[in-house]
Amino acid sequence: MAQLEQKTNQFNLTTRRYAEPAIRDFLARDNAVVLAFRLADRLGDHGLVSTLIALQQDTTLRIDSWLMSCRVFSRSAEQFILRRLIELARQRGVTRLVGEYLPTPKNDVLADLYDRMGFTRSRGDLLWSRAVTPDDPSDLVTYITAQ
Repeated sequence: MAQLEQKTNQFNLTTRRYAEPAIRDFLARDNAVVLAFRLADRLGDHGLVSTLIALQQDTTLRIDSWLMSCRVFSRSAEQFILRRLIELARQRGVTRLVGEYLPTPKNDVLADLYDRMGFTRSRGDLLWSRAVTPDDPSDLVTYITAQ
């Protein structure tokens, strides 16, 4: 995870970069959700392709860091990951997801990601919000399945 955190630029919403000790700290915290995703398809195993770190405060879960290898984005992995985060958020009693986009010269491909994922602007172009409802998020279509 730390290696992916250090080298991913294009699909990195905040460009926060966490080293191993910080990731271990998040893993030990009750208010943190730390996700790591591997992807395999008919062409082979792509290995670890995405990480997401979110922090809960009351009934809000804030996406602190979300990054993905450029070789797999735009293949519905984003939708799969967000669906999983919503599932976990429901289990925690979360009613709202908040995401942050901090633009850089290298991550402009993500400028509309939260909009495409059903979030609405909360504050300018930087903060985005999405309600967590009991319903299946049918707007997040993915062709990826969990194994």
